[in-house]
Amino acid sequence: MAHEFHCQYPPAATAPGDARHDLAAYLTARTFDQLIPAATLVVSELVTNALIHAHGEIGLRAAIRGDLLHIAVADGGVDLAEMREPDERGGRGLHIIAALATAWGSTRNDNPGKTTWVDLPISESHQPAGTAPGARRTRGEAERAGFDFMSLSDHYHP
Repeated sequence: MAHEFHCQYPPAATAPGDARHDLAAYLTARTFDQLIPAATLVVSELVTNALIHAHGEIGLRAAIRGDLLHIAVADGGVDLAEMREPDERGGRGLHIIAALATAWGSTRNDNPGKTTWVDLPISESHQPAGTAPGARRTRGEAERAGFDFMSLSDHYHP
């Protein structure tokens, strides 16, 4: 797969920062510096959610596909990511992601765990026909769009 990055992180407080750093380096190496603010915010939210709501190692995968950056975070959690009403304890992360993303979703892996994925536009003018910002796709729709969930689970083992 062209322009792909993947890494695993231990379930430690350093994981969000490490994932931000690694993703920023991947984007810089491919001269996509303009994506770093949004992409590192997204990965920070997803990895933090994995630390809070799941267990075990956290897998990060990113790939440039056409005019989209696909980001996926796999963890050992069984509950799919869902937006909730923000309160004093949190609940804002997926709202932020939905505001930045062309699409996002969460799916169960074939092995125990789940993957939460996000499509970020490379250019601000990109908006797939019929897809509102933050719209969720089904796993089948994401696979038809070229996202390979199985390759993520090949590299992630809780």
